[in-house]
Parts: sequence; C-alpha cells; structure tokens
Amino acid sequence: MGFIDLVIPNIARVLVGSDNRYLIPASALMGADIAVLADVVSKTLIPPYVIPIGVVLSMIGAPYLLAIIISRGGLGMVMSKAVLEVRDLECGYDRPVIRDVNINVDGGGELVVLMGGPNGAGKSTLIKCILGMARVFGGSIRVNGEDVLRMGRREIAKLVSYVPQNHAVAYPVRVFDAVLLGRLPHMALGRVSWILTRPSMP
Repeated sequence: MGFIDLVIPNIARVLVGSDNRYLIPASALMGADIAVLADVVSKTLIPPYVIPIGVVLSMIGAPYLLAIIISRGGLGMVMSKAVLEVRDLECGYDRPVIRDVNINVDGGGELVVLMGGPNGAGKSTLIKCILGMARVFGGSIRVNGEDVLRMGRREIAKLVSYVPQNHAVAYPVRVFDAVLLGRLPHMALGRVSWILTRPSMP
C-alpha cells in the first residue's frame, strides 16, 4: 500500500497542481481506483490463486519509481533535494526589475535568508518573487522541490515565512503573537479565529 501513500499524491499533484482543495480529493479518488484495480488483478491474474495486493501494487509502483529516479539524474539527485532553487529568474512589477538570477541552496532543514546590498538593488523584489508576491516574467522557483509558481498563497505560506521591513498593524501585537501568525496556514479556521480575536495579554 506504500505505492498509494507515496506515489499517487505525486501523480495527482502533476495533474491538478498543489492546491489542497483539489489535490486531496484527487489523491483519494486515484488511490481508491488503483486499490480496486490491484484487488481485481490480484484475484484474476492466476486463478484460483490470490496474489497479495501488496505484490500487485509493487509491480505497478516499482517501474514508476525507477522512472522518476532515472529522470531526476539517479538516486543521488532524488535524495539531495534543494531547499531553494532559482533558475534564470526574471521578475519585477510592471516590468522586470531583476534578471538572470540563479540560486541553489542544497541540503535539508530550514533556511534563513539574510541579504545585504544598496537600496534599490532588488533584495525585497527577489524575496517577493520567491513568495509569489511580485510578477515573474521568466525562470523557475522551487522551495523544497515544490514549484512556487504553480502553488496557491496558502501552500506557499506553509513553506516560507516572511517578515517585511515595514509592516503597519491596526492594534498592538506582541512578538509571540507575530511569530504565531506564521502558523496560520497550518491551522483550522476555528483555531485561527481564536488567535485573531483573543484579548492581548500584557
């Protein structure tokens, strides 16, 4: 059953994108279809014997997994997924502001970006492009292997946190509450409402 758990969601992501509103139902439907198909094959392939469904799923999943490994340059490329990968990026607002940006940060875990440079060099614009907050005219952006340009705002917020240089708020916010806001994309609506409406503690 590992084939259904691990591979089917990736196939569904290719077909419907990374928006969980479509990805989760598509994964469930495809997983159910594959499980039923494997069950039928397991009972009819060599009658009167019944092949374990795990064996049938392995026969389906193994070639697919090998194809993914080969297409991505071998096992080493699959195991070492870049935290941040920017290729030939051209982005800005009404017109391109930065061009030909290439960034590759390998390894796992978390990445904290600190950039320096003169005013107007494009630091904020680059960060906004990575977050999907500025217009991308060309190139690609991947965070943990996910294509940012094909993701919704909520999905991006689950991968990347951003504290702008200037941010106006309508009411006092403690540092703890400001950090907690970064968890909103991961929370249920009721929990979000509680955080936003609870009285501020001294």
